[in-house]
Amino acid sequence: MVGQRSGQDKQRVTHQASIHVEEGLKQPEVPMQAAKFASKGGIIMCGHIPILTRWKDYKADDEKQLKIYIGKLVEQFNIDTTSQLVIEACTDMLKSQERQGRYQLKKKYFEDLAANEVPTKTPVTTINDDYQPHRERFTINIDNHEAIRYPQHTESRSYVAQAHAVTTVEAVAAVVQSRIFREVAGIHPPIKKRTRVGTILQVEEIQADIESEKQGGAQLRQKIAEQEIARSFEKQHKVVTLSDF
Repeated sequence: MVGQRSGQDKQRVTHQASIHVEEGLKQPEVPMQAAKFASKGGIIMCGHIPILTRWKDYKADDEKQLKIYIGKLVEQFNIDTTSQLVIEACTDMLKSQERQGRYQLKKKYFEDLAANEVPTKTPVTTINDDYQPHRERFTINIDNHEAIRYPQHTESRSYVAQAHAVTTVEAVAAVVQSRIFREVAGIHPPIKKRTRVGTILQVEEIQADIESEKQGGAQLRQKIAEQEIARSFEKQHKVVTLSDF
């Protein structure tokens, strides 16, 4: 006698979930469909799709990798492969997972590693040893870095050079103390973002410069007056000699 549940479990196991993508969306609108679509897509990406260097490499050979990806999704879901909306959703999912996969590989095997610790062969099975065009560029950059004599010209300035770097205006201002002279010479300090504290400091600096210039002028006037007094004193007490007759 056949039970009432005969065949129901098999139908449940072999049943494929439907994936529907509405116009203007890049993933299913139903949350359960979107979660299953992303989960299965990630598993397919890890097991069947290689991680290439650039996204345009996936479009090579008549979009071979994209067709394999969609074919594997068809085995898991009931989707319409002739729909342009579904194809665009699958393409966007593959592109997102491929970018995330490259980021995880870079973070795990390349970042914060010395040059001698970087693996020369592929650390995962999803990348071929021969398909690493970035390795050649990486080696060339290391060789060129050792030959650089003036790294500050390549915008790779060290911390010491960056901390003590001065502009032409700052160098002249360190030697020439007179603000008026710098303005007359056309050497203006760089414009900084104005704040309340910065404005107060700037006013105090201007006042200090004015006082310094006043003191310098007063000393100069005093010196000139002393010279005039000495000159007049010499005229009044001029010694008469025979050569004057």
